[in-house]
Amino acid sequence: MTTKNIEVKDTKYLRYGIYPRFIYDDEKRELISQRLKEIRLSFQCTQLQWSEKLNVSKRTIKYWEQGKKGAIPSTEHLEKLSNLSGKSIDWLLGGE
Repeated sequence: MTTKNIEVKDTKYLRYGIYPRFIYDDEKRELISQRLKEIRLSFQCTQLQWSEKLNVSKRTIKYWEQGKKGAIPSTEHLEKLSNLSGKSIDWLLGGE
């Protein structure tokens, strides 16, 4: 799947292989970070354990969960998180 780095505020673009690499809406970033943390905690994993499971650094998990600007999971990681949690990618990115 080819992705492009563009600014979007609507997750509908995921259906076309485009994901929002940078989300500038602070409320949306906060919601995404809460959902990512919620999923990790539902598996009763530490950030280190979760980072090993997703094959990313602990710092990356920390940034995702803190809602750092520019820190959003890649399409590959969103798919892994979706498969693990049973939640849709749209939901992970703040959708319904």
